[in-house]
Amino acid sequence: VERFHRFVNEYLRSHGTDEKTTYSTYCTLVQRSCSRYNVLKRADGTSPHEAVFKFHHDISVLRPRQCRPGYSYIDQVLHSPSQGVLKSGMKILVRTTPTPSKLCPRWSEAEIVEPLGSNRARVKLDNNPVVVVHSVDLKLLH
Repeated sequence: VERFHRFVNEYLRSHGTDEKTTYSTYCTLVQRSCSRYNVLKRADGTSPHEAVFKFHHDISVLRPRQCRPGYSYIDQVLHSPSQGVLKSGMKILVRTTPTPSKLCPRWSEAEIVEPLGSNRARVKLDNNPVVVVHSVDLKLLH
């Protein structure tokens, strides 16, 4: 990784200008420097990288995080923080939908009766019966 960064920095220094570089120019220079780091094998079994450098290439730093070994996207998706946050008996604010007028309050106090999965909860409003509300319409009271 360090050698790759050194290579990219050297390319940016040699191809950059003395003036301030815009973000789009910087992105273009980085893309060009990464394309110079060509590790694809030719028909003879060598790569352009091997012709220039004497160290082994490591292209894994260019991969997105989701494609790197050891990264588990499924674990990240299955972990739902709202399931741990919404608990029975919590006092919350519920958005009143639809809002009757501009001057009426948008949020009313309620209590969670039961969390239903990761994005819904059964809540008891102060003046209404128990209703099921999506988590978008909930605010936690601290």
